Amino acid sequence: MKLHIPKDPILVLDDEKYILDTYKEILSIMGIPFELFQNGHNALASFKSKKFSIVITDLDMPQMHGITFIQRIKEIQNNILILVGSGMDDPVTIIEVMKLGVFDYILKPFHFYQLQKVIIRTLEYYYQKEQEKLQTLYAAEKLKAQIEWLNYKESARLRDTHHSTLRNLHDMKNSFLEGASIGSIMTMIYMIRDSMQKTENGYLVDKDLLDTLIECNETCNHQFEGIYNITQILEANMQLKEMTCEEFNQKVVNWVEPILLHFTRKNVSVTYPTLHSKAILEIDENAFIDVVQELLFNAYKYTIPNSTINIFSFITEGYMILTVKNDVSENPYGGIPKEYEKILIEPFIRLHTNDEYIIKVEKFGLGLGLTVVDNIIKKHNGMFFIHDVVDYTTTHKKLCVVAEVFLPIKKK
Repeated sequence: MKLHIPKDPILVLDDEKYILDTYKEILSIMGIPFELFQNGHNALASFKSKKFSIVITDLDMPQMHGITFIQRIKEIQNNILILVGSGMDDPVTIIEVMKLGVFDYILKPFHFYQLQKVIIRTLEYYYQKEQEKLQTLYAAEKLKAQIEWLNYKESARLRDTHHSTLRNLHDMKNSFLEGASIGSIMTMIYMIRDSMQKTENGYLVDKDLLDTLIECNETCNHQFEGIYNITQILEANMQLKEMTCEEFNQKVVNWVEPILLHFTRKNVSVTYPTLHSKAILEIDENAFIDVVQELLFNAYKYTIPNSTINIFSFITEGYMILTVKNDVSENPYGGIPKEYEKILIEPFIRLHTNDEYIIKVEKFGLGLGLTVVDNIIKKHNGMFFIHDVVDYTTTHKKLCVVAEVFLPIKKK
C-alpha cells in the first residue's frame, strides 16, 4: 500500500528524550515531516501558529499533563487526529482519554514495527478524510456555479419590460466576467431579440445592451486565446536550460516590468528578490514568464489598493523558493481558507470576485491561471503552494496571501 506523506508535519510531544529519539528515527525512516517537543506549553504555542497533520502525545508529563494538552488542542482544532503513546495502562485512564476523541492509544514500551503500523494506519485515515473534504468542497463550488448560472437564466426569463432588461444587464456582465462566458452572451442575444423594435429599414436596439454584448464578445475572444495557450502549455515538453539562481532572479525583474503598467489603477508597487547565489536551476524560460506574470496578476487582483506586492527568494533543503506576497482585506475576508488551499489550483475554481480590468489583459482566464502555474512547476519537478499568512513585521499585523514556488537545485 502506498504511504501518503502529509504536507503538514506530525507534532510529537514527550518529556523523555529517548522516546523522542525513537519517534525521530521511525518518522525519518518513513520520510514523514515532524516536529519534536519536550514541553507541552511550547508544543501548544507551535500548534497555534502552524498547521500539523497529526498529534502524538504522552500523558504523564511534568510541565503539562497530556489530557490537558489534548483538551487545549481540541479547543483549537476539534477534528485533529491524536495518538497517545503512554505507559499508563489503567483502563479508567485509557477510557477517559479515548472519550476525548483520541484516534488510538499505544502502550509503552512499544516496538518499532508496532508504532510504525499505527502511524501508517493513522496517515491512511488522515489522507482519506482530506480527500473527502476536498471532494466535498469541489462539488460545492461546481454546484454554486451551476446555481448562479441558473439564477441568471431565470432572471432573464422573468423580465417583461425594457426596464427590467437593463436592470439585469449589470448582473449578466458580472456573470460573464466570473466565467459564464458563452452562456451569458447567448442570454444577452436573447435579451436583445426580446427588446428590439422593428422599423422599416431594420431594428432599434438598446445601446447599453449592445455595447455590453460587444465588450463581452471581445473578452470572450481573449479567453478563447487563453484556452488555446493553455492547451499548448499542457501538451508541451519543457525546454530546460541551466541558469544560476542569481540569473533567474534578475530575469524575474525583466518578466514583471512589462505588466506593471496595469497595476497603476490600484496604485500597487512591486519589490524584487535579491538572491546572489550561483546554485544551478534548470528552467524553461518561456514557460516561467507565464508563471511569474500569472502569479503577479493573481496577487494584484486580490491585493488591497495602495499596497506593495513583495517578491523574494531564498534557498533551503535543496530548493530555491520564489515567493509572491500580497496584502488582502480582512473584512470582507479576501484570503484563502485553509480548507481551500489544495483545491484552489483545480480548474475553474475562484474564491473571490474577479477584476473586470485584469481579466481583459491576463493571459489565462476562467479560473485556469493557477492550474497552469501548478502544471508548469510540476514539469520542473517543483512544488507550488498558495495560502494565508499573518505579517507581524510591521507596526500593525496584516493578513497576506503567499504563493510559493519550490524549484529543485541541480545537484553537482
